[in-house]
Amino acid sequence: MGKPPFRNISYVLFTLEFAFMLLVSGADLALVSEIIFCREALHLGFSSQDCRSRGTLGRLVMIAVC
Repeated sequence: MGKPPFRNISYVLFTLEFAFMLLVSGADLALVSEIIFCREALHLGFSSQDCRSRGTLGRLVMIAVC
């Protein structure tokens, strides 16, 4: 699985920029945190099915991630 994502500064900066862009575009804070959580899960090796099983919000997350 490699190093934890927080040790990779470019990954952290990308995640912060991604969250900022979502917030600026008018996304709800809960939706942004769910998207970031799902991105982390995918980055750590969990399957995309884990996000999709969360329902409509999971599908929105997958659209935002991909």
